[in-house]
Amino acid sequence: ERYTAIIMEILKQAGEVNISSEDEELIEYINALRNAILEAYTGILQGLKGANKQDTVLPFIEGMVEFLHRSAADENCSSEVTKAAVGLLGDLGQTFGAKMRPIYQMPFVPLLIQQAANKD
Repeated sequence: ERYTAIIMEILKQAGEVNISSEDEELIEYINALRNAILEAYTGILQGLKGANKQDTVLPFIEGMVEFLHRSAADENCSSEVTKAAVGLLGDLGQTFGAKMRPIYQMPFVPLLIQQAANKD
């Protein structure tokens, strides 16, 4: 809880990396970075929920959602990242319930879910 704000800001900045390139190694690196960010978000959310301190994350939901939206819009987004993004959406819904309704109504959310289903 003590370092949540600092860590969430670092993750937000790391998630803003967006490079349009045809370089396969760079694409692989960006996907690995995004996957690591998603794992970190999920771990933080689950850890704070376990300690009943999940509301500590609420001020950072907007940045998380922007990251999910950017990832979904990238045509080079890997299936692992897409599936982890959908998993994070599910964790957010499970943790915050009705507070997530406006986010789930954003146009990119059903597209992200469909992308995950199509990448199976």
